[in-house]
Amino acid sequence: MRYMITKYFRRLALLVWLMSTLTGVAQEVSFSATAPKVVRNGEQFRLTYTISGDFSQFSAPSMDPFRVLSGPNQSRSSNFEFRNGKTTTSTTTTYTYWLQAVETGSFTIGPASIQVSRKQSMQSDPVEIQVVAGKASQGTRQPAAAPSRHATSSASRPANQDVGEIGDESLFVRTEASKNKVYIGEQLVVSQKVYTKVNLAGFGDISFPNYSGFWAQEVDIPDRINLERVALNNQVYAMGELKRTVLFPQKSGKLTLEPSKVEVIAQVQRSQQSRRSTGDPFFDSFFNDPFFNSRTANVPVNCVSEPVTITVLPLPEAGKPASFGGAVGKFSISSEIDKTSLNVNEAITIKYRVSGSGNLHLIDLHEFRFPHDFEVYDPKVNRNITTTANSVTGAVTFEYVMIPRNAGIFTIQPVELAYFDPAGERYVTLRTETYEITVHKNPTPDSDAMVYSGLSREEVKLLGEDIRYIKTGVSGFYHPDASFFGTRAWYKWLVLIFVIFLILFILFSIRRKNRADQAGMKNRKATKFAKRRLAQAATYLKANQIESFYEEVSDALWGYVGDKLNIPFSVLNTEQVKEKLASSTVPDMVIERFLSLVAQCDYARFSPGDLGSGMQAVYSDAVQIITQLEKYLKKAA
Repeated sequence: MRYMITKYFRRLALLVWLMSTLTGVAQEVSFSATAPKVVRNGEQFRLTYTISGDFSQFSAPSMDPFRVLSGPNQSRSSNFEFRNGKTTTSTTTTYTYWLQAVETGSFTIGPASIQVSRKQSMQSDPVEIQVVAGKASQGTRQPAAAPSRHATSSASRPANQDVGEIGDESLFVRTEASKNKVYIGEQLVVSQKVYTKVNLAGFGDISFPNYSGFWAQEVDIPDRINLERVALNNQVYAMGELKRTVLFPQKSGKLTLEPSKVEVIAQVQRSQQSRRSTGDPFFDSFFNDPFFNSRTANVPVNCVSEPVTITVLPLPEAGKPASFGGAVGKFSISSEIDKTSLNVNEAITIKYRVSGSGNLHLIDLHEFRFPHDFEVYDPKVNRNITTTANSVTGAVTFEYVMIPRNAGIFTIQPVELAYFDPAGERYVTLRTETYEITVHKNPTPDSDAMVYSGLSREEVKLLGEDIRYIKTGVSGFYHPDASFFGTRAWYKWLVLIFVIFLILFILFSIRRKNRADQAGMKNRKATKFAKRRLAQAATYLKANQIESFYEEVSDALWGYVGDKLNIPFSVLNTEQVKEKLASSTVPDMVIERFLSLVAQCDYARFSPGDLGSGMQAVYSDAVQIITQLEKYLKKAA
């Protein structure tokens, strides 16, 4: 009897332990509804509600104006997962309705609801469905596996296959722009899409336009195309996006997006010839049935999209700020400083950050007004720009290191950012805050040493503690008849002369090495010299000095490639540049843009006529091209 009681309690304890592990972690409840976004009138489709987790009651909404053919059909599945000594149970319940569209239009099925607990209920999202005209027998089937945009098919067109079987309305390519009218510098999104009513096996040759007149930034999208049901011209298609690009127009006027050319490998059903008679009517009718008497053929179809015209408006002259530098979009500016009280010769850092959405690649802060008593080093510019699905966003940071050389109270004036807001069609001017800097004298009289530029960032940090004045005061006098040889002062002068000689030797060695490597020096300073010339060109642009502007831009372009590619000026020509850039893995499109811009500048310099209207676009193109060349040439180095 005692043994039976002990055995009973052991089993009871084991059961309690199992129950505690099976209810280890409560599952979070989720509730969703799915249905096709577009259907044809008369088409049957499925509406599914999926519930993950425990609930007590499901309440369906009204399905009007759709006809309910069946439902709700309920199914339930459970999943057990053992982790860290505990078992987690997840339960999924689905309610399925089969509906039929009975009229055209856009309709919304309201949210369904479930009871999670006594005091808590949950609703699904409403379902929006567009019903278009058409017969249900013309069903658009989405391929089971979406094709890759880079895939090619080895199947050739059958000899007796006519591409005319696939009509223009069944398979085509479209170029779609988010806007048809924009300002210079305003971003727009252009998508290349394929629309189909037939299954697709893949793609052959694809040719996209170069977007002449635009600065282009491609958006990363998956290689495998995600086909989705859409309505177009009152028809239902499976649509897949081949390419998406953010464009920034660089000149005004009507700009045309050239057609895309895409070879699409379509799958079509082809009927075969009837089998030879077997003599048995039953078997003849069975094997000659169309279901058994057809096969799938891969057919290459060449699709060409229609060109799209974009109207580009010039930026208005009325209300244009003097500090405007071409920024178009929506931006904000902020600043921060690491200290406002310091000693003479201590380093101070100030950062300006411009963030927002638009042509961030053209953002450049000008008109800095730092105190004359501050030695200011070249800024460190960091561009953190991201291309999202619908825009180019990010931030540009300008970091300045300064060293005050005299004591006093100084004011750092606000930095001004002017940009054009295309949404509001107006210019916006932003300013940073004003900083007041208190610079104290150093506690020791020999600590106010003057230090000149040419140092690295790490060396700047040590300036406040490592640099000192050379004492100029005379500490004592010697008698004229006193012997100088062998004294302590004599040895000090001997060591000093040796150190000076060593320093001069090192400096001359470095200078001789740099002169020997003139090509390397020119390569390293090519971008710096190009920026100087472009800054001068910007001055001519504001003053509307057309000839001087084009001459300076041309010198910046030719000088940059000449120094960067080590081409002597005497043999610098388009053939040399094209050959050198191509060998440095620079894309042909970038090379052609460079040569085209150089030719445009030379034409403007030596041809009569008013070419002032395109100066802003030329300046923007020059900045972009030098930036792109620097990126590719750095990779090739």
